[in-house]
Amino acid sequence: MLPNRLTRQDVKVRLAAGPAQDFTGLDLSEINLTGLDFSGCNFDQARLDRTYFRGCRMIGAKFNRAYLNGTDFFEADLTHTDFSQTRIYRCRFSHANLTGANFLLAEIWESKFVAALLKQADFTGATLYQVKLNRADCRQARLEIHHLYTKRKRMLSLIQD
Repeated sequence: MLPNRLTRQDVKVRLAAGPAQDFTGLDLSEINLTGLDFSGCNFDQARLDRTYFRGCRMIGAKFNRAYLNGTDFFEADLTHTDFSQTRIYRCRFSHANLTGANFLLAEIWESKFVAALLKQADFTGATLYQVKLNRADCRQARLEIHHLYTKRKRMLSLIQD
């Protein structure tokens, strides 16, 4: 096992030491972390392949420049979470609370935000490719998206020169 790769037990020990733990640059891939409280935690530049955060509380967490692949945030509370410049690939945010979340310059590919709460979320400069927003609440969200790709791989540029 790589020295920067954590197990569920490693994560629980860190969380028991106090809130707002720093997971910067660590590998939390293929861990089921369902139901834990990560409020205020820092996941900047972390690798999260097939990590399960189902039902987790993650208010104010930071994922700047993190790599998320197949990460599951189903029913997670991600209020005011920062996903700036994050690569998000095939992730599930269905039924998650993303109120006030920041996706500034994020790359979001083939991910699901079905029935997610995206009120006041900021997608300024983000790239979205085959993203599902069915029944998502996008009231007051900033959708100044850089590129939006459809299923047929046509690009719709939403930025006006």
